[in-house]
Amino acid sequence: MPYSSIQRKVAVYTWWIVSLWTVIIVGLTWWDIATIREFTRAKAIGEARANFQKDLIFRDWATSHGGVYVPIDESTPSNQYLEIVDRDITTPSGVRLTLMNPAYMMRQINDIYNKAGMGYIHLTSLKLLNPNNKPDPWEEAALKSFELGKTEAMGEMDIGGAPHMRIMRPIKVVQGCLKCHASFGYKVGDIRGGISVAVAMDGHYRRQRHDIIQRSTSMGIVWIFGFVLVLGGSAGLRMEMSRREQAEMDLLRHKESLEDQVKERTADLNKLNDELKKEIVERQKESVLNLVETKV
Repeated sequence: MPYSSIQRKVAVYTWWIVSLWTVIIVGLTWWDIATIREFTRAKAIGEARANFQKDLIFRDWATSHGGVYVPIDESTPSNQYLEIVDRDITTPSGVRLTLMNPAYMMRQINDIYNKAGMGYIHLTSLKLLNPNNKPDPWEEAALKSFELGKTEAMGEMDIGGAPHMRIMRPIKVVQGCLKCHASFGYKVGDIRGGISVAVAMDGHYRRQRHDIIQRSTSMGIVWIFGFVLVLGGSAGLRMEMSRREQAEMDLLRHKESLEDQVKERTADLNKLNDELKKEIVERQKESVLNLVETKV
C-alpha cells in the first residue's frame, strides 16, 4: 500500500484520537464541575442544618427558662402580643424589664443575621400570637407538610434579591411552650411550628466559581499537553513514513536504473551475437566457394 495513503490514514486517526481526547477531557471537566456544584450545595445544606441545630438549642434553652427578662429600650419594647402576668417588671433599683419569649428573641437574632449578611432565621407557626411572625408562602407550605408527617423542607431561592439555601424543620411543644401558647389548645408533643433557616449563597458561589475556574484551567492544561503529544507523535510517525517512502522510491529508481542497464547490455550482447553469426555465415560461404573452385 502506498505510504501516502497510510499517511492520510494516520492523519485521520490522529484527529479521531484528538476528538476522543477532547471528549474525555470535556467529560471529566463536566463531572468535576458537577461535583464542585454538588459539594457547594452539600456544604450550604450542612451549614444551614448546623445553624438550625444551634438555633434550636438556643430556643430550647430559652423555653426551658420560660423566656428571659431584658431591659426595655427602643430596640426591645414590650411584646404587646405576649399577654401573661409579669410580662413587664421593675427591679428594686428601678430598671424596667420585659420578658422576651423565644419567638421575640429569634426575631432579634434574625435582624443581627441579616445585618451581618449571614442569612436568615425565623421561628413561625400556622397559629400565631404575633402577626409579625407570619410565615411566607414557602414556610407555610412547609408547615402544612410537617402536619402530614414530613420532617424537613429544603430549597434554594432568592431572599431580598440574593440566593439563599433554606431549610425548615418542625418544633414540638414542650412544657415551657404552654406558658405562652396554652390558649391554642396545644399539648406537649404537638407540632408547634417550625424554625426556618436560610444561608446566604453568595460566598459559597464565589468559592464555587473559583474552584470551577481552577479545575477547568487544570483540565485545559492537561488537554493541551495531550494534544501536543498526539500531534507530535503523529508528525514524527508521518516523517518516518516519509523517509521510508523516499527510501523505497530511491530503491525503486535504482532498480529501474539497473533494469535499464541490463536491458542495454542485453541489447548490445544480442547485437554482437547477431554480428558474429553473420560473420560466421559469411566465412562459411567463402570456405564453400573456395572449396568448389579448387575442385574445378
